[in-house]
Amino acid sequence: MTTGSAGSSTDSVSYGSYLALDELLSLQRPRLPDHPDELLFIVVHQASELWFKCILHEMDHLTHAMERGEVMYAVLTVQRMNALVQIVAAQLSALETMPPQHFAQFRGYLGSSSGSQSVQFRALEAASGARDPHFLQVIQEHGPVPELVQRALERPTLEELFERLVAREGVTVQSLYTVGARYLQRTVSQRFLPRLWAVRAEFFNPSRAAAAGDAPASNGEGTR
Repeated sequence: MTTGSAGSSTDSVSYGSYLALDELLSLQRPRLPDHPDELLFIVVHQASELWFKCILHEMDHLTHAMERGEVMYAVLTVQRMNALVQIVAAQLSALETMPPQHFAQFRGYLGSSSGSQSVQFRALEAASGARDPHFLQVIQEHGPVPELVQRALERPTLEELFERLVAREGVTVQSLYTVGARYLQRTVSQRFLPRLWAVRAEFFNPSRAAAAGDAPASNGEGTR
């Protein structure tokens, strides 16, 4: 018998039990079971909420990393969050395959439900820095501010954390763009195989090619 780190038996753990697939796959409950598109509609939104949960989890780690000045960990966390956001955006494109008239067939059975009621999405907005009066009014339209959103509102915004981190490192936001910028400006004009670039210019910019032809060769080929 093997045991996990918590001392519990792992012999009975399977793919299905670890992911709680029986419960997970029973959570899609169409209001019109025979409708061809409602299952897709439900799965996309449920999956989005799962990804929101992951993003909020990473947001917590990002906040702590920035507060502790762990720059590289913060950068890696931001990269992961960007990847997760791309996943959410990509899966929403699946809904574009659903004709509007199909959605209209079951929309009436959804009552007053709306994506704007997503507590996790509102928490992400708040954590990202949404503080304007309109946002605060919207999140109070359906009653008291949810605890998850309130917790995000009580935290510093990502912008505030970033500015504190930059100040702690003794640099400015402007310097983040100019470190190495002059070097890049010099190197961006360099060309490998300049003769090939000159030939390319003949097809796309004849006047430029003529000017280039008057200039001395820079690749050491010389005139044949």
